[in-house]
Amino acid sequence: MNRAQIARGNLIGYGRVDGGMHAGRWLYNEDKSKGFRIASISGNTFTLEDVEENLDEIFTDADGDGRRLYWISDIGPGDTYRIPTSTYYSR
Repeated sequence: MNRAQIARGNLIGYGRVDGGMHAGRWLYNEDKSKGFRIASISGNTFTLEDVEENLDEIFTDADGDGRRLYWISDIGPGDTYRIPTSTYYSR
C-alpha cells in the first residue's frame, strides 16, 4: 500500500470538525476530482493511503481564488454504508 503525507492548516468549515479523528474518512481535492482515504493524522500532517501521484499536482487552487481547499467526507469510492430507517403504520 502506497502512502503519502500532506500538511494541513487549521480545519475550518461549515460542518463539524472532529479534532483530528478523521482516520478512515476521505480527503478530496478542491474540485472533488480525486479522493484518498485518510490513514492517520499526526500533528498537522495527514497520511493518505494508495497515493501514486504528486499531491502538489492534485491539491491545487482549482478555482483560482488564491486558496487551496480540500474536503473531508465520511464515505468514498468502494465504501458501503447503511442508512437506518423506521417504518410504521397506525390503525
